[in-house]
Amino acid sequence: IKPDYTIGLNDEIDCLIVGGYFGTGRLRAGMLSHFLCCAVVKQANTTNNSEQKNPDDENATTSTQCKPDVHDYLYYTFCKIGSGYTHKE
Repeated sequence: IKPDYTIGLNDEIDCLIVGGYFGTGRLRAGMLSHFLCCAVVKQANTTNNSEQKNPDDENATTSTQCKPDVHDYLYYTFCKIGSGYTHKE
């Protein structure tokens, strides 16, 4: 996404790098040259497992503050990022 091509776009994007592409050719072979990015969205209808079983008692449960689970979020890949520069630049 080039800011020169869009009006009103910020030059910062909040995204997560989830993959990479190895370069081809003589100069970039075997090196990461592009990155796959995604946006992260929290799912609206997730169940928080705030009650966990107590390992000492099969019938008892304990209420704990759970950390977010990777399954509580949706990951939308939306772009492949490279520098856009040639080797000379």
